[in-house]
Amino acid sequence: MYVTMTHNINWNVVLISLPLSFLITNVLWINQFPDYEADMKANKRNWVVRLGKEKSVGVYAMLFAFSYISFILISIILKITFSCLDLLLFH
Repeated sequence: MYVTMTHNINWNVVLISLPLSFLITNVLWINQFPDYEADMKANKRNWVVRLGKEKSVGVYAMLFAFSYISFILISIILKITFSCLDLLLFH
């Protein structure tokens, strides 16, 4: 949406959107688990069926890790501190 409104790609905006993007992907990923058996029987080849449950749990954990790692990268690259004290002082 930012690119549509500004007609510009700002890499800071891309960086800041990463944690939320990983978490949204995780929600979409976990929603495939309850239908695993039915999808396998119906030959629906979503990613959880293709990888199997065990590997899919690893992908789920990896997406969470990427979300937290991206927070750390944002703070290093943009020199932003994410602390509870900042939230209390500036809220």
